[in-house]
Amino acid sequence: MGLINQLNEELLKVVKSVFKDSDIEFLDQYHALVCFEISDTHEHGDFSTSCALKLSKKLNKKPAEIAELINTKLSVPWIQKSEILSPGFLNVFLSMEVKVSKLKELITEGPNYGKNNNNNKKILLEFVSSNPTGPLHVGHGRGAVLGMALSNLLENSGYKV
Repeated sequence: MGLINQLNEELLKVVKSVFKDSDIEFLDQYHALVCFEISDTHEHGDFSTSCALKLSKKLNKKPAEIAELINTKLSVPWIQKSEILSPGFLNVFLSMEVKVSKLKELITEGPNYGKNNNNNKKILLEFVSSNPTGPLHVGHGRGAVLGMALSNLLENSGYKV
């Protein structure tokens, strides 16, 4: 299981407990609102979540208050530090040990890193279509490269392309 999946699993548990403590039912439709994302900049941590903003009306609390509740209950051993930014973003910074560990894992597994064989679905992906009645142009080449990259990603995700 990847780091972000583990973080999301822990975040979901914490958010559900915040709902329970507030005597409000956590509905299935809220699941999509509770997740970490890779931060855009290093200053905002390695991962961040805006779930406090998205759930503030459901909990009848200010986003910063919800973020604080989540932050106090979030216990992941490889989070070095966390911070709350206004109006209610929660940013987490991973420890250097876990980053080094993941890099070593990536180097060890090489091209097999992240490979998934759990999908047995088939996908038909058409990405190069040269029109015999018109001239080829740069867009055809760009489409071929993009299609091949998508095909490789889908195959690594376990799809039969």
